[in-house]
Amino acid sequence: MEFFTTSTRNLLKYRHGLAARNDPREVVIDPHARYFGAELGERSLIPAADARLGGIRFEEWLHQPVLER
Repeated sequence: MEFFTTSTRNLLKYRHGLAARNDPREVVIDPHARYFGAELGERSLIPAADARLGGIRFEEWLHQPVLER
């Protein structure tokens, strides 16, 4: 699983979320990771002014039950 974010705090949230679900995958922080070959800055991937944003927050998502596979 790969995530792109320029915020270490966000990656630590992913690490916390995986641990809360006993998911053994490791979250690795790479400040020079490439996105389609380009190293992006803090504001490279931001929504446009008319973006439709979702209403669920990380903490709400974290406390939802995990679906059985």
